[in-house]
This record gives sequence, C-alpha cells and structure tokens, in this order.
Amino acid sequence: MTLGQKYGWASEKALGGPGLALVVLKASYDQTFNKPHQWGGDPESFAVRSASRFGRSFLRQNIAFGVRALDGEDPRYFVSGHGSKWTRVKYAVVHTFEVRSDSGNWMPAYSVIVAAYATPFLANQWRPDRHGAGWEFGVGTAGLGIAVGANLCQEFWPDLRKKLGRHASFLVRSSAAHQ
Repeated sequence: MTLGQKYGWASEKALGGPGLALVVLKASYDQTFNKPHQWGGDPESFAVRSASRFGRSFLRQNIAFGVRALDGEDPRYFVSGHGSKWTRVKYAVVHTFEVRSDSGNWMPAYSVIVAAYATPFLANQWRPDRHGAGWEFGVGTAGLGIAVGANLCQEFWPDLRKKLGRHASFLVRSSAAHQ
C-alpha cells in the first residue's frame, strides 16, 4: 500500500459507516449512563459525547497511521481461512500483534499497541472526569482486546457469510465497504 492508501484506510476506519455507527453506539451508552456526568443529560450533551467519541476514534486512527508511516506496517488483516477453528483463532490473535511490513515480511504491530495506549492518555485531556494512569492503561488493554475481537470477526466472517447465504446480502455490502 502507498502512504496515501494507508491514510485512506485509516480515514475510512474513522469516517466510514461502521466507524461512525460505533461512535454513535458508544455515545448512546455514555448518554444513557450520563458519563461523564459533568456534560449533563440533555439532548445537547449527546452531541458533546458524540464529538468526544468521534475525536477519540479519529485520534486513534491518526496515531496508528503515523506509526505505520514511520515503520512501514501494512494495516490490513489477511484472513488465514484454513486449518481448524482453534488454529484460525490463534492466527487471528497472533496477527493482532504481528502484521505484514511493506516488504511482505512479518513485524510487530507497533501501530496497534502505540495507538491503543496513547489514545486514552491523550483523549482523557478533554474530558472533565479525568482518570489516573491505571485507568488509562486498562482502557488501552481493553482496546487491544477489541482489536483481537475485530480480527476474529474478520477471520470468521467469510464462513458466516456463506452459512447465511442470500439472507446476508445487506451485510455483504456493508462488509465489503468496510474492508
């Protein structure tokens, strides 16, 4: 991938339909449980929560892009698609932390790790309910767990799509747009 394609990929993650849907879902959760309570519970506060969640997502993708631009990581997940289910689960987990380089060799996924831990520390600066380093490390670790889950979904989505058949046609279009 060229540098421009990598930035397009990162932008799609933050600005594409699935990314924006996740922003709205997380902002809805925050609104429902009034987190942070300093932003209030009125309809306008939902806009603030949505902007905060969007900013966090945009920040994360740009941090990851910056690291990839420096070290030559390919951001894409390459489906194994063969072997036992357990072999494929292990593949998806390992390839959360190991990615292809621009030359096609395997390398540590520095972008995933740096973005997972840097984002909570930076995004916490604009929130009124600031937390300590322990909380932010926990959020970073949860982010890595979510990355593992995303790889597992990508690994097994082709199998699920085949089983769903024509009933999944609307999901196939949204999945293809997300890749």
